[in-house]
Formats: sequence, C-alpha cells, structure tokens
Amino acid sequence: MAQRHSKIPPHILKTMQGQSFILDINALDGTKIWRIRTNGTLVWPKGTQLVWIGGDKLSDLLSVDLEVPKDGVLMEKELGIAVEFRALQLPALKV
Repeated sequence: MAQRHSKIPPHILKTMQGQSFILDINALDGTKIWRIRTNGTLVWPKGTQLVWIGGDKLSDLLSVDLEVPKDGVLMEKELGIAVEFRALQLPALKV
C-alpha cells in the first residue's frame, strides 16, 4: 500500500481531485508531460503534489510538487505537469 504524503484532509482532497487530461507528451529526454484542466470544486493551493500511489515505479520520486502560482490554480484552468521517468528493465504490464 502506498504511503500518503498529502497534508490536505481527505474530505477536501476529494473535492480537489477533479481534473481532465488535455494532452500527453513523451519528450525524448525521458520526461513525461501532462496538460490537465482542473474541474473540481476548490482551488488547487500552492503545495499541491502529484503522488505515486501504485503500479510500475518509473521514478525514484514518490511525489512531485506542481508549479502552482501563489494564488493557486482556479477551477477550469489548465496546468502543465512534468515528471522525469526512467525506462523499465522488464516489460511493463499494460492495462
């Protein structure tokens, strides 16, 4: 079971989790970039993280700080998320 790193209470996190994937880019240097749009009911505050919770671990990091402006990411706004990945040594399970 993955360890939770968020300091955001679960009842608030549930209302923040709404997002839509807009774009998925694989850069040549191993970086994965996602463009997402928030569509939850709360502003994503500075300090919001992307947290690994399971599956193939493609990075040594368990979480990545998102580049959230000091005023947060408002509802229905887009945000870019970049994570540097490493290749798996064995074939990955595709689901």
